[in-house]
Amino acid sequence: MYMVTITDISKKSGYSVSTVSKALNNYSDVSEKVKDEIQSLAKSMGYYPSAVARNLKLGNTYNVGVLLYDGVEEKDKLGLTHCFFAEVLNSFKYQMENHGYDLVFVSDKIGDLESGYLTHCRSKRLDGIFIICADFNKPIVRELLDYEKPIIAFDYLDPRISTVMSDNGQAISGMLREVISRGYENIIFCCDVESLIRNERVQAATDTCNEYGFKNLYFENGKYCSMEDGYRIVKETAAKNLKRPCIMFTDDYAALGGLQAVRDLHINVPQDLAIVGFDGIKVGQMLYPKLTTVQQDSKAIGEAVAQKLLKLMTDSSEKNEKIVIPTKLLIGDTCY
Repeated sequence: MYMVTITDISKKSGYSVSTVSKALNNYSDVSEKVKDEIQSLAKSMGYYPSAVARNLKLGNTYNVGVLLYDGVEEKDKLGLTHCFFAEVLNSFKYQMENHGYDLVFVSDKIGDLESGYLTHCRSKRLDGIFIICADFNKPIVRELLDYEKPIIAFDYLDPRISTVMSDNGQAISGMLREVISRGYENIIFCCDVESLIRNERVQAATDTCNEYGFKNLYFENGKYCSMEDGYRIVKETAAKNLKRPCIMFTDDYAALGGLQAVRDLHINVPQDLAIVGFDGIKVGQMLYPKLTTVQQDSKAIGEAVAQKLLKLMTDSSEKNEKIVIPTKLLIGDTCY
């Protein structure tokens, strides 16, 4: 579809390009009669002002980048199929659109060419970036933190950026107290690769068990959001014949994989083995048995990210900070 330009209007109206531009932008040095004539002609020709040109002139694009990276291999990718991240992003999107911003998904490619995230963001002249999910152990991600415009992340701390995170310590401590108070005698705490959040949760689990004098806390490696690992961990735990075990997963997807294992192995939940998740995705509350889990407030997280990023983009004196969002225990049927 052909886009009508100021030059087209100039040719048809007989006015110079400069006069047409001033009339369309309502400059005072063009008479009202000429303005009306040019604006009416522009409307009849189907002319729409270029938002890109106008915003670049103002120094803004009103585009905000979103980085949602969750693995290199296709089988490891969750992206927007992950209920929790999708809900956070939906909340963020609603707030940003209400302030006139469009979202751009950040890629490490421009067309077919490898570029890196930083180059991509610079080429798009993004006003800000929200890193919702990324592996900060990768140089390509860490490099992005050098971007000249404001950046905010979920669950990652760095002095160059702001962050919004759930209260992981409170969440893990609260759930562990619940599990211990219900008489479970062996707790298997599943954790992913080395990261800030993983370390924070492990420390909270260790401190809480020490507080209660609870000795039988075991750590098990499991890939984040891997239903296969959830299945494997339940199967291995069942084979050990531990007395009253409870498996605490760090995400609901792995916990759902664990529930599939107890069904296949005909294990009674929670009498013979308890399962606890983390995230509070809706599907976990719709199944039977209903999953006991920690619910992260996805709506509040998305809103907090948007509000802070808007402040950073519009006020140069705004400082980076860490914003902590409370969590909530959802007691279901898999641990009581």
